[in-house]
Amino acid sequence: MRVVTHRQNIEAVAALFGDSYRTLSEIDMLTFSLGLGLGLLLGSVVFSLPGGVTLKLGFAGGPLVVALILGALERTGP
Repeated sequence: MRVVTHRQNIEAVAALFGDSYRTLSEIDMLTFSLGLGLGLLLGSVVFSLPGGVTLKLGFAGGPLVVALILGALERTGP
């Protein structure tokens, strides 16, 4: 939701509705780096499937799978 108001009313509006834009735009680099590192590690693992078929997620699939797992766990930082 976007609210248009005078500058003196911004704090009152933020107290009423919250300031979700600010909280969503802040990124914890440690958690981001940890998730990306885990994803790259998972992407480099080769999985053996029945019938002699191997599966490797790669540098795109590994971080995507880890992001889905961390997203299902909801918030991982403070």
